[in-house]
Amino acid sequence: MAKILVIDDHPELRELFSVVLKGAGHTVITAANGASGLARYARHRPAIVITDLDVPRISGLEVIERLRGERVQIIVISGSDRQSLNVARELGAAVTLKKPFGLHDLAAAVRRLVGDAPLA
Repeated sequence: MAKILVIDDHPELRELFSVVLKGAGHTVITAANGASGLARYARHRPAIVITDLDVPRISGLEVIERLRGERVQIIVISGSDRQSLNVARELGAAVTLKKPFGLHDLAAAVRRLVGDAPLA
């Protein structure tokens, strides 16, 4: 299965996503902000990054910009307006999910990307 990095400043969401994704057989790394997320990306080279747009220190949009050219699939989650999600897609996000969304939506997005992502 895939190695996945989850970047979100809400510990309960990081834990919930981690439990769901680990239950599906993935390896999960978490980060509470964009800066630590980029550092963990550099160290672990996950196949998929799931990031909220509104994270401290370095925004989700900047995370996407900095990962341009990397071999990584990006899923953006956000409660922001649709325009912000459209910008994320234009910057290279493979999937955008508007909060609230179901865990089955996240799991389906990961399943879809695993076929395209390099396995870790």
